Amino acid sequence: YYMQVSTHIKIKNIRKALQFSQADIAKKLNISQMAYSKIERGVTQLNLDKINRLAKILSINLWDLIDEEIAIGNIEKSTNPNKVVELLDSYFQKQEDALHQLKEENKQLKKELNQRKS
Repeated sequence: YYMQVSTHIKIKNIRKALQFSQADIAKKLNISQMAYSKIERGVTQLNLDKINRLAKILSINLWDLIDEEIAIGNIEKSTNPNKVVELLDSYFQKQEDALHQLKEENKQLKKELNQRKS
């Protein structure tokens, strides 16, 4: 049995292991502590730029941070190039799925708004 570890959980656990406060990381990202807290709770969807910046701040490999199959204790110094392509495909598929969901929600909200206007 192997449990997947979400990116936001890894970020929180690594931050704590490095003994950084949420405010420390937020300052390095140039965002508020409250905004950073939302990242750790998984409320905020991270774009590739923010994930890359977080990986650098936390001194870990970007792909190890994204790959939910890699537990924090198993993070390695280098990643297989084929695995990188697989991770990118997975990351972009998740982004496309999220975008599709938002478009559907937008369409539904417009429909409801038009019905209320009638």
